[in-house]
Amino acid sequence: MPPVLSATSQTVSAPDAVMPALPSRGLDETQAFYGAAGFALVRRYDAEGYFIVRRGAVELHFFRADVDPYASYAGCYLRVADLADWRAAFAAALAPSGGSAEGIPRLKDDGARPWGLREFHVVDPSGNLLRVGAPIGA
Repeated sequence: MPPVLSATSQTVSAPDAVMPALPSRGLDETQAFYGAAGFALVRRYDAEGYFIVRRGAVELHFFRADVDPYASYAGCYLRVADLADWRAAFAAALAPSGGSAEGIPRLKDDGARPWGLREFHVVDPSGNLLRVGAPIGA
């Protein structure tokens, strides 16, 4: 089980922030996946079917939903400073499943993009697509 953040570390320091809320077909499965990727549990509300995780300044919210991972269209974009670190973290989360570039879950490198970012994407066990990018040269 990932570490739980202390009450003092639950405050977001930026005055404005975005925290995507993504569907989860199984809270335990989703929490374990993101925990293996280095996200710490901020808070879990079992009665409401909701939980929050954070890795650095990135905070993700999940709600219980009857979602088909192969039909899901939920996702978000994470712009990060250290792409290699984030890729390694998600690769570690995928290691138990073999880390495939196909199927669900999966991780795939997208390389340099015309908009000046190097990217990869990961699809979690619920079918959520997270595109992760950093400026080329970062």
